[in-house]
Amino acid sequence: MNIIKKIFQTPGYVNTTYLEKSDVEYINLQILKQIKETINVDLINLDDYASNVGDIKHSLLSSKKSRIFSSEVYYFISNTKWFHTLVKLFPDLQVTNEECLEGPEIYWRVVRPNISGGVGPLHADAWFWQMGIGKIPIDRCRVKAWVHLAGDEPGLKYVENSHLFEFSYAERMSDGKRKPVFDDSQINDVISILPPLAGRAFLFNDRLLHGGLLSTSSTRVSFEFTFTTSRRFVIDSI
Repeated sequence: MNIIKKIFQTPGYVNTTYLEKSDVEYINLQILKQIKETINVDLINLDDYASNVGDIKHSLLSSKKSRIFSSEVYYFISNTKWFHTLVKLFPDLQVTNEECLEGPEIYWRVVRPNISGGVGPLHADAWFWQMGIGKIPIDRCRVKAWVHLAGDEPGLKYVENSHLFEFSYAERMSDGKRKPVFDDSQINDVISILPPLAGRAFLFNDRLLHGGLLSTSSTRVSFEFTFTTSRRFVIDSI
């Protein structure tokens, strides 16, 4: 079964594409640089984040806008062999900009150990779009890319084939934004865990239920973005 069928039919994801080690190292250095520029903390490596960044300064990075890569880093990522593989798979790939800033948006995330506040609960990204956070043309389909960069513990959980079902959710305001609230008693399926491996990309249907995991010993770093492809292309490919 090809990758497009796996994402849009079953199981709703693929985890078989990777960034090269040198790409991961460069991206991590750029995150360190952005941390210094944003909260004025100079770190030697990302493992030092939890012991050097307290709650107040970490809160300055809570907004997604503060963690969007610069156009220079976006250019670097979009020219990696991994990204070129994505373009071969999805020739009309377009990275979204749901924060409505200039250009496409790829953003990073740092999660400190033993702090649940930075761990996202089970949800489907499609719900954010349904609530009006970002818009795409009706003839486009969304795919999410999540890439593990650092950390020795798993960072992502998901429910296979959950994108094939409808789930109800409530809404609440958090950090000035509407966010979905999901009652996970609705699911009876086994929750899967993505093993940690720096550079591994998890590509998934934006209706797939997924969420973060609490780490107990290491700082977790990842980056993510949503991209779209034409609905006609998907139909023809599956």
